Amino acid sequence: MRLFLAFDIPLSFRLPLEEVIGQLKRSGGVVRWVDPASIHLTLAFFGESDEAGRERIEKVMEEVFPKHAPMELTFQGLGTFPGSPGSAPRVVWVGLSRSLPLEKLYRDLSPRFASVGFPPEERAFSPHLTIGRVKAPDGVSGLRKAVEERKNFSLGTFQATEGILFKSTLTPRGACYEALATVKLGVKP
Repeated sequence: MRLFLAFDIPLSFRLPLEEVIGQLKRSGGVVRWVDPASIHLTLAFFGESDEAGRERIEKVMEEVFPKHAPMELTFQGLGTFPGSPGSAPRVVWVGLSRSLPLEKLYRDLSPRFASVGFPPEERAFSPHLTIGRVKAPDGVSGLRKAVEERKNFSLGTFQATEGILFKSTLTPRGACYEALATVKLGVKP
């Protein structure tokens, strides 16, 4: 099974995400847009795992999440990865304002996941909401322009209160997610 750990976002963010995705769709880029109901803030991607791996991940979640208080997260700005003008973008994202509590949680989780067989990704932790994946270079200039025009897009702030371990199943229409385990922040089991 393909696993990742994330914070779900509030329902109140879904409509503004749907609206901005609708605006960006008109840019002419060849992008697979993410269904707003599936958008989440990924904390760790584990890839393929068996049941024993899932249990090890859940144990780490149960050890770490109670030690961290719920946290305010503010989402603002649109951009692409990579962001340099010389390379074609692969991902369209909504940014996250710097959050020291989130960084501390990540620094606490990362070595513990590594110790149970799930090393961190090689690239630096860059929390964001993926809203689209670029599928072809056609229309990239229009997409970049549309993203630049909306670079100050803001979703607002919400309080993250629980981490969710998701199973991701890839389908021709995109990934389907199933919540497998939920652990609250700041609540001792």
